[in-house]
Amino acid sequence: MSAGPDLIAELRQQLEERREARARRRRRRFLLAGTGVALLGLVLFLYVFFLALPPSTAHRPGAPVPQGAEDRLFVLIMGIDSPVNVSERTDTMLVASFNPRTGEAGVLSLPRDTRVQVPGHTGYRKLNAAYSLGGPELAAETVSRFLGIPIDHYVVLNFESFAGIVDAVGGVEVTVRRPMRYEDRAQGLFINIPAGTHRLNGEEALGFVRYRADNLGDVALVNPATGEYGGRVQRQLEFVHALAKAALRPEVLVKLPRLLVEYYRTVETDLSVHQITRLARALTRVSPEQVRTGLVPGTAGTEHGVAYWIPDPIWLRSTVAEILLGVERPAVQVVNGKGSAGLAGRVALELKRRGFPVVQVGNAARFGIPQTQIEVPPGWGDEAEALAQELPIRPQLVPMRGEGGSLRLVLGNDFPEDWAIDPADLDRGLIPWEMGRGGVGS
Repeated sequence: MSAGPDLIAELRQQLEERREARARRRRRRFLLAGTGVALLGLVLFLYVFFLALPPSTAHRPGAPVPQGAEDRLFVLIMGIDSPVNVSERTDTMLVASFNPRTGEAGVLSLPRDTRVQVPGHTGYRKLNAAYSLGGPELAAETVSRFLGIPIDHYVVLNFESFAGIVDAVGGVEVTVRRPMRYEDRAQGLFINIPAGTHRLNGEEALGFVRYRADNLGDVALVNPATGEYGGRVQRQLEFVHALAKAALRPEVLVKLPRLLVEYYRTVETDLSVHQITRLARALTRVSPEQVRTGLVPGTAGTEHGVAYWIPDPIWLRSTVAEILLGVERPAVQVVNGKGSAGLAGRVALELKRRGFPVVQVGNAARFGIPQTQIEVPPGWGDEAEALAQELPIRPQLVPMRGEGGSLRLVLGNDFPEDWAIDPADLDRGLIPWEMGRGGVGS
């Protein structure tokens, strides 16, 4: 039985990456047998690290700094493959951001098969290849360019102390929707977690975050109409919140200095020991409820025989703004003043794709309105301008009489028919219409 074209293409790409990896100078590295430590680091390491630093941050020279990023810190958390896989590809990648002034934080999960361009290399690659091609520095640069944000620090995590630290915080309470059963004797992995709510110990928690035998893999769009997605990435994000609650209990806080010292010995990072020692003093200010979570929106696809998670560039921009930059989109009513059947509904879907909460869709009192308008409540000038910049034509901004809780977009005769997405594509699952906004957090 011969290997299929998809496998051959994937093996060729991995072989090239291994050759380049061997040519690099040998560097200190740690191996991660799954995703659990990346999540543990997010809670015990990054939450408090963010709070320990001054309110303003100088980002790395040349890094993109979009509006909203000036006073935020961005850290890339990576976990690399187990010793069984010598390709040294990252198994898990998360970007965490924090605003020390407001206490707001965001965590964006990047599926490892995300299609990206790696600086210094031609064509497209899987995101998890960046680390094998150039270590944590190249991985950070790749993510920075891909998301359009600075990456200020990186952390590469291992599995050595994962179970012990989870046990040290008293376990983690999670809800398992379906039984998790999986066995891999070669990796020494045995997962058997029944459905229900459980407080998992370290070994069980490792199984929870590693499990991917539910036919959903790392990430899958479960329901295009509701934006529900599933897979290991979703469980990672759920685990972030659960572990944060466990780690921030008063009886755990007193153990934090010892845990951080132990933890620092098992990571590769560009943070100094001095920065690490400041973590414990800041932990009491952490609020897990202020953490937003999401993932890179997109769809599964195959290009040139290689399977990718293909990001939606427009939706990615709005997801980064919401999750990592804390940008709040204004609520919008969409009103059809042109008369074209279904236009308001299609525009509403496109605005949702771009991150705007649509609160109402309907028809105007009359059709044939010549120019598209945005009716603006008092004090909503900036919000109206943000909406206007997303539209294909420049709308007229009209003051709204009295107080209002949302902008009112009135579509006129000048609004192009082909700007909005086709609901038929949504029904066929070609457009993942609320992925990244539902089902994973606040």
